[in-house]
Amino acid sequence: MEKIHDKYKNKDFVLLSIYIQKSKKKIKSCTDKCKTHLKARLDEDGSVTESFTVVGIPTLTLINKKSEIICRQCRSIDIMQEKMF
Repeated sequence: MEKIHDKYKNKDFVLLSIYIQKSKKKIKSCTDKCKTHLKARLDEDGSVTESFTVVGIPTLTLINKKSEIICRQCRSIDIMQEKMF
């Protein structure tokens, strides 16, 4: 994930980890420990999970600026690249 972030950070691309069923304290601890540059958010009320029909964890979903799903459970970064750039 870090490699993907580094490769596309200057191309108007954001990698975002959305945590469900985790406390803010646990998320902060994890991101601090991993020293990640990825943005992490907590889906406290389940609205994001519901909006994008997340049925399993982890789920990789590629979403464009219009909040349209481009790819769900993309099998490789190559597929993601083809759909985005």
